[in-house]
Amino acid sequence: MYLAEIARPDIRGLLITFDHLLFTLGMVFIYSVVPFSPFYVHAVAGAVLSLFQITLLPFLPQSPYYLVQSGKIQDAKNALRRLRNNSENEEEFNEIVAAIEAEPVPNTKKFCLTKKDLKVLLLITLLLFFQQFSGITVLQMNIIEILKEVSNVFILSKEHVAIIFSCIVLFSSVVQSVTVDKFGRKKIFIISGFCTGICSSLIGICFTLKRFGVKSELISWTTIAIFLLYAVFQALGLGYLPQILITEVLSTGMKARGLAYVDFLFRILGFCSVGFYHYFGNCYGMNVPFFVFSAVSFLSGVYAVFVIPETSGKSLKQIQEIIT
Repeated sequence: MYLAEIARPDIRGLLITFDHLLFTLGMVFIYSVVPFSPFYVHAVAGAVLSLFQITLLPFLPQSPYYLVQSGKIQDAKNALRRLRNNSENEEEFNEIVAAIEAEPVPNTKKFCLTKKDLKVLLLITLLLFFQQFSGITVLQMNIIEILKEVSNVFILSKEHVAIIFSCIVLFSSVVQSVTVDKFGRKKIFIISGFCTGICSSLIGICFTLKRFGVKSELISWTTIAIFLLYAVFQALGLGYLPQILITEVLSTGMKARGLAYVDFLFRILGFCSVGFYHYFGNCYGMNVPFFVFSAVSFLSGVYAVFVIPETSGKSLKQIQEIIT
């Protein structure tokens, strides 16, 4: 939310995805260091980074949107000037004021939703559903077990698999960061949805072949390659683009409550997707969950084509006008 409000429209996607980039960098660190070092190393590293964050936060400028909403006009101008390297941005400031004035005053005593709010909440719900049921949490939590299950020639240790997987996700996050503003959210989401769907289908077919007793070294190595492509395409779009879109489509008055809903729904859907994977994988075979993940991924691509708005390069005020 903070990054979406302080960033220029032309680099907003880059700044927001930088958060995910650091998250995946942390994954690489954990998978590369923790298995080969004393238990306290990652705890000390986390404490140092947290201390650095706590020290830095008081010096960060406040969001101009928040300051305008609070009636602190001069403070908002100063914050915007600081964020834009001391340059005058009267036009941008006027747009922020207009965006705040166009929003209805939030009622803290009564939670009322407008038709526009319901439309945004539906968009958010579907984005998170597509994200979780494309298999993102399942992949992060079960990568080693899945690869061992599908491959007959699996020769790497679980530690090395985790490192390779995290590096691939990191690579995809870098690609997403440098392309999300250049090519737009919509195009990347469409590509990610359809390509993830294709990879999920192929993985499901490989599990089906194994279930019927087909054993081949070529199939095993091909499956590993497809699985890594699956991780690439998922991380490229479905893995984090929903969070970018959510921070952009939520209006100023809805952000606090909306993001609380997002956090709650993200965890509930993640729990459901993992439970679905284990139950249907154990009862009906590992191919079933991946065929479902494939169907959801294809559906997300279709949804992106016809419904998801293109927010790249637009101010938050312009995005609200598109949704309306």
